[in-house]
Order: sequence, then structure tokens, then C-alpha cells
Amino acid sequence: MHIDIASRVVPTGFEALFRDAAWPGRDRLRQRFRCDRRESPRWSVAGSATILTLGTELGTVVELTRLDGAPWWLGGDAVTPIAPGTKVSIGFSHPDGRPARGVVARCEGFGESRYRIAVRFEGDGVV
Repeated sequence: MHIDIASRVVPTGFEALFRDAAWPGRDRLRQRFRCDRRESPRWSVAGSATILTLGTELGTVVELTRLDGAPWWLGGDAVTPIAPGTKVSIGFSHPDGRPARGVVARCEGFGESRYRIAVRFEGDGVV
């Protein structure tokens, strides 16, 4: 993929071929192979995590508890919401955890003044 002068993403190579393909049942087939990572295997993560927002919201610190995750994401409970799309830096209280960077993928309210936040890791994740 590359970005043209008008700042829109233009598919190249295989992506363009797939986008322009005209064959029966294409839409149904594409839905069948859709990967919903929210249903993928996950595990509990020991300790807590501290998120520091980057970019325009620089400096907001949010503590995540009740952690669970996978190699490409981390989820946890917080008392402060963070807008999806916000870039963050993540540190872990557990000594085996290593710092990571990511983007907030979801932030959903539950209970009274509680939020479930999911962060998608950048790069190779934390594994």
C-alpha cells in the first residue's frame, strides 16, 4: 500500500487484485474468513499496567487492573476513559513485563465509573 498526494490509501499488488476481482460469492466468502480477534485465545496477565498517553493527549496516566491479553493486544479495567485511536506507552508492574507501545482499540464503560480498555500493540507486541 502507498499514500497518494490526496492522502488516501491506494492498494497495490495483491490488495488491488483482490479489491478489483469480480467473481460470484466474493462478499460471502470474505465474511466467512473474517478473523474476530476478540474470540481468540487469551490469558490472564499478572500484576497491573500503567498507560501513558502520547500525542495530543500527552501525559494522561491510567492504571489498568484485571489484565488479560494475547501477543498483539492487552485489555484491562480502568477508572479513566481513553479515546480509541490514542497512542500510548505501556509499563507493567510485574518484573517479567517489558514496556510496549500501542494504540487504544476499544474503551467501553461498565458499572459505575469503570471502563474496559483494549490496547493493540505496535510492532511485534510484547512477546
